[in-house]
Amino acid sequence: MKRIFVYLAGANLLLLAVGIFSVNAPVTKAATPATMDRGGVCSAKHLAGRWAISYSGTIVGFGPVQSVGSFTANADGTFSGNEERSFNGDVEEETFNGTFVANPDCTGTASANIYLNGALERTTTYHAVWFNEGRSAKVIFDTPGTVIEAEESKIDE
Repeated sequence: MKRIFVYLAGANLLLLAVGIFSVNAPVTKAATPATMDRGGVCSAKHLAGRWAISYSGTIVGFGPVQSVGSFTANADGTFSGNEERSFNGDVEEETFNGTFVANPDCTGTASANIYLNGALERTTTYHAVWFNEGRSAKVIFDTPGTVIEAEESKIDE
């Protein structure tokens, strides 16, 4: 999970994916975790590639935070990337790296180390759910004191 990881990085994440389907849409194309599981898309190997990420939320007692960036997820369950992060209006570029686990039901977890100017700033954990045949993810940070959610989209294979 890419940046899943950004604040996601990893990422921090337990979200529900809601799909809206047309009456004429084939049932076999529905982007549900059960459908994705049958196709094997919820594995580190399938999720490997370049991802875009954005997140927003609040660090309780400190203020709002937002970020945009990208990361590369690898078939071995590792990822690395960078992001532009605004925290209370202070904008900084951060880099991150971490690990992720993708479960067969298209849920997963991630942990990321986030660096500012080369120094470890924080470690963040996430919960995620993949949908859209493993090309999109919703993530929630599970770091105490944060109310942050992220969206990720696969850019390439």
